[in-house]
Amino acid sequence: MTRTTSRLTALIVVALVVVTAGAASGQDGKAIERSLAAASDGTVTIKNVAGSISVEGWSEAKVSVTGMLGEGTERLDLTNEGRRTIVEVVLPRHARHVEGSDLVIRVPRGSRIEIEAVSATVEVGDVTGALDLHAISGDISARGAAREVTAQTVSGMIEIAATTAKLTAESVSGDITVEGVRGDIEVSTVSGDVALKTSGAIDRLRFNSVSGELDCSGALSPKATLKAESHSGDITLTLGGKPEGDFSITTFSGEIENAFGPRGKRTSRYAPGRELEFTLGDGGARVEVTTFSGDVFLLER
Repeated sequence: MTRTTSRLTALIVVALVVVTAGAASGQDGKAIERSLAAASDGTVTIKNVAGSISVEGWSEAKVSVTGMLGEGTERLDLTNEGRRTIVEVVLPRHARHVEGSDLVIRVPRGSRIEIEAVSATVEVGDVTGALDLHAISGDISARGAAREVTAQTVSGMIEIAATTAKLTAESVSGDITVEGVRGDIEVSTVSGDVALKTSGAIDRLRFNSVSGELDCSGALSPKATLKAESHSGDITLTLGGKPEGDFSITTFSGEIENAFGPRGKRTSRYAPGRELEFTLGDGGARVEVTTFSGDVFLLER
């Protein structure tokens, strides 16, 4: 079991425990305004089941929390454990009819951010440390120049607009939109669609889906590896610059459209499958695309 899968399982357990808790914003709750000194490049862990979490980086060496605790919430804990600062909305042991809490959190800009939510929306901006963001049905968005980003939801949407060089994004039914990333990218969905637009060259891209579609626009680095797999989702790769690489495309019943020249060939007289292998320029990059019934489009930007 992977680390992200273990985290997701734990969040689902929390969601089942507080299934009767309300997800509405806690307008009739208690206003909060707390702060605590924190390391400029430490870790900030945030836990909030429902409501919203908004995190913004600043130049102060402290964590500031403002907002509103939902009606029925027990308390807000703000504590330090060494270089880790913990912000946690604590619910009654047998939570019933608890309103969501809305948190606005300012953190040292270089912090590593870890967030665990269930139905709370998550927004992070202007943080240069790593982001590790997890939710069940809440949407996740991140912007800025984080060192690396991990984002995982079940049914929530993920929106990343960051210049990060390493991204891992996972969803079940939620759509994923990514813009500005480069380098090392790994994206997986079950039925959610993925729209990916890079700001620099792709060094490594892994895409895996059942019925979700991939629409990727970017350039390949000279030694890039790009591997995309789906069952019924279409895969569209729009490649900029002068791509050089070895391409291998396989479908069982889907079509292949290639703007760079060669056309796909039937794999058998008796089956609808098609395959396409060709090299652009001197090669170098490696592109592998496999679908069952999805179509594959190689387009030129």
